[in-house]
Amino acid sequence: MTGDHATTAQSPTSEPPPPARRVRHRPRNDDAFFESERRRRLYDERHAADDPLAAVDTFPAVGFFTGDPDYEPRRTGEPCTALERIIGRSLLKRPYAPTALEAETIVGNRDANDSRSRDIGRMIVSLARMEDVIEAEVDRAFSLQDVAWWITNAGITDYPKLYWLNSFSNEWMERHEDVDKAGIVPARRAIPRGVTCTSPHWRTYVVEETRRRVFDENVDRKRRLEPVDSFPNEMGFFGPPERLDARRQGEPCRAIAAIIARNCGGWISRPTALEAERVMRQRDARNGNVAVGGVIVGEGEIPDFISADRSHAFSLQDIAWWVCHVRPRRYRLIYWLNMFSHASLKGDQSRRASA
Repeated sequence: MTGDHATTAQSPTSEPPPPARRVRHRPRNDDAFFESERRRRLYDERHAADDPLAAVDTFPAVGFFTGDPDYEPRRTGEPCTALERIIGRSLLKRPYAPTALEAETIVGNRDANDSRSRDIGRMIVSLARMEDVIEAEVDRAFSLQDVAWWITNAGITDYPKLYWLNSFSNEWMERHEDVDKAGIVPARRAIPRGVTCTSPHWRTYVVEETRRRVFDENVDRKRRLEPVDSFPNEMGFFGPPERLDARRQGEPCRAIAAIIARNCGGWISRPTALEAERVMRQRDARNGNVAVGGVIVGEGEIPDFISADRSHAFSLQDIAWWVCHVRPRRYRLIYWLNMFSHASLKGDQSRRASA
């Protein structure tokens, strides 16, 4: 019985295991850089939705990006790892889910003849991240022109991706005249023209751009407030009051009352909202006024200041004056205030020019 069992164990009862899959190195394309680009565009480049996609023929075909020196090109018939990741994120069930080679054929051939092919092409392009598109282009799976074709014909509304693609279009570059001598549009372009991920200028650009953003766009770093006179002194700078900001004559400002209620609970004699408003506008730092002005600029949030400006309680120049005298370590507030520096001077110049 033991011999029969041993004979049975030695006999082949299943197919041989598949060969081990070759592990390939991904091209280094600075994922952190692309993530910071995406986050910055969503906040700072809101005009991307108003800029249409350029013509499909103006985008580069296959071969625009090249791999790093140690990048191993894929073999014939080997699936693209970027497409496999996209399909894995799609959560499609078999048999509707395609293979990576099938998806490559559909996207590369721009096959939208049947509903399944249209859905697969739309899914691949809509779920593909910028780093996935670059890796697939390096693998010669599809080109930037194929991505632009699917966005145009499948009705994909992914504005960050549309904006990123436009930076590689010749028509888009000719349509905008804000290109400097180096071929870079600092506020509207992620990568310099003609610089690929293997160019010697690529790493230099990424390092310098990252260093610039860490220093310039870090809202929490220590910074100096602009001169007080450069801030607008007129109230209502942020527009007319909204429903919650509107108030009658003699009625307290809701934003100031909220700051006092949140931060003056332990005071022996709490100031009223009207008293705090008068202190902010008089800019008198003597006696106990410095405590009132200090709690307003030290504890108030940016939405509170916008609401107070809309309700004509005090101006941005009043806030800057108190920040200059109280000196709270609120560098995020100083960063926000500095964005409106010289706004009144520019407004006066434009009014003089129009007159």
